[in-house]
Order: sequence, then structure tokens, then C-alpha cells
Amino acid sequence: MFISCIIPMYNEEDNVRLVVMQTDAAMRSHGEPYEIICVDDGSSDGTLREIDRAREDFPAVVKVTYAENRGMGYAIKKGIAASKGDVIVTLDADQTFDPADTPKLLSYLPAYDLVIGSPYIDGGHMTGVPFYRKLISKLGNYVLSWAIPYDVKSTTTVFRAYNRELLDAIDIESDRMEINPEILAKAGALGYRIKEIPVTLSTRKHGASKFHFISGAKGHFWLSAYEKPFLIFGFFGLLLLLFGLVSGLFIVKEFFEGTLDPTRPLINLTVLFVVSGMIILLFGFVSNQVLQIKRELLKVRRDLKRVRELQRHNPGKDE
Repeated sequence: MFISCIIPMYNEEDNVRLVVMQTDAAMRSHGEPYEIICVDDGSSDGTLREIDRAREDFPAVVKVTYAENRGMGYAIKKGIAASKGDVIVTLDADQTFDPADTPKLLSYLPAYDLVIGSPYIDGGHMTGVPFYRKLISKLGNYVLSWAIPYDVKSTTTVFRAYNRELLDAIDIESDRMEINPEILAKAGALGYRIKEIPVTLSTRKHGASKFHFISGAKGHFWLSAYEKPFLIFGFFGLLLLLFGLVSGLFIVKEFFEGTLDPTRPLINLTVLFVVSGMIILLFGFVSNQVLQIKRELLKVRRDLKRVRELQRHNPGKDE
């Protein structure tokens, strides 16, 4: 088994050598062949220079670089495209997850197809993480637990190990932080085996934090909408219908009391609430049907890839 460790990096000059050194040590202790793919996501500091220096001391390091900052998702996709591994590991450059835990992730493969390091399950910990980040993360994961049909608490975590077949079976669309919930959603839809194991999340020691509330919220919303679009659209549709019902009852009350003023915009507003609510509910229903079709197409695409792979390895046989 050949293992590709992918580390997306954006303005991480202070962390490059440390994360490469720790990942290299972890992989040497694991004992299987590996590569460490450092993806410079258009950094404006000395990240690229530090990657070149790391390559001189660590032969396993592979450099991927491009000029423009495109986001974590794009960097991971470029790393996957450049990788040779049967297994893919993705890590943060800031060492908020300890690379030494990588062999722990790998120990669950190939029994599982996706292994996620999580600080949110029993045995996991968070050390030095600001309170607001803990609150946002826990709230987001609690909301997502209503949407996803599988028991995963850490939906946006980068620290993961994948069987190559899983990543080859899906089209990854996201270029930013939404990549992690996107892969999770599509892996779940295709029936791949997902395992979450406890790890420790700590605060970064060097460089500026890349945490963005909006990006994290988008990732959670993306996964919720993908798994259960009717949950999202149904909530807003029913909310608008509730507003329409309340304002409608108020109109009826004023009508029977003889105080209704037909020139007021309340009647038009009530109609707008009701019609908008019904349209959004209908959109949620249609989205749910489209999702089911998309999941079936994903399964067909996965099966076709498997057939082509078998034919490639057995060219003389009909599959």
C-alpha cells in the first residue's frame, strides 16, 4: 500500500518544516511507502521557499504550486491529481491536528473507506481552542446531526484518510472549505463505510489562523442542503406560511370588527407570504427528487469506473 499525505498550505512559512518533519516521522514509524505532497495555494509569503528547503532534507516531499490563491478545496484537488497513493491522507499545515495520529487513521483502512479524526466524539479533546470556535463548531455539528443520516460529529475536519477508490468515484466540485462536507455527503450517498475516531484538536502555535465563520457556515449549510434539502427549504417555507397565517387571522379579525382598511398593504403582504411559502416548499420537494436522481447517477458512475478498472486489469475477459 502506497500512502499519499496531502497538506494544503497558504501563507504557512512558519509551519512548513514542522509539519513536514512531523508527518515524515509519523509515516516512517508506520512502515509503508509514502509521499508528502505540499500544495502551495498561491502563498504570498515564503511558503514556497520553505517547501523547497524541506525537499532537500525529506526525499518524500513532492511540491505542487500555482500562482493564485484558490482555496483549500482546490489545493486538495490538485494534491489528489498529483498523488500516486492507494490511500490518501489530508492534513492541516498548522498542526492543529497532530500528524503523529496519522497511523491511527490508517489502522482503520481498508476496513473503512473514509476515516475522520474528530475531537467531538468520546475520547476526543480540544486544547487551547478559543471558546467562540468551540461554540460555533459544536452548534454547527449539532444542527448537521439533524440532517445527515449517519453518525458523524466532525463534518468539516480536514484530518482524514481515504481509500483511493472513494475519491475516484466522485466528482469533487468545491474549491474552498466546503470540500470536506461535500466529500462526506457523496461518500455517504454511495454507501461507503465511514469511521470517526477520537483525536485532539489544539490551537495553532505559528502564523495567523485561517478560520472563517462564513466558510464554515457555508460548509455546514452545503452538507445540510445536500443530505436533506427539504429540511432547509421546508423550514423557510413553513415559516413564511406561518407568517401568512398569522397576518391572515389578523385580517379576518379586523374584517369582522369592521376596522379593515383595504388600502393597507397587509392583504398583499399576506398573499405574498402564503404564495412564497408554497413555492419554497415545492422547491424543496423538487430538490429532494433531484437529489435522489443525483445519488443514483453517482452510483452508476462508481459502478462504471469499477467495470473499467476490472477491464483494464483483465483485458482478455468480458465483464
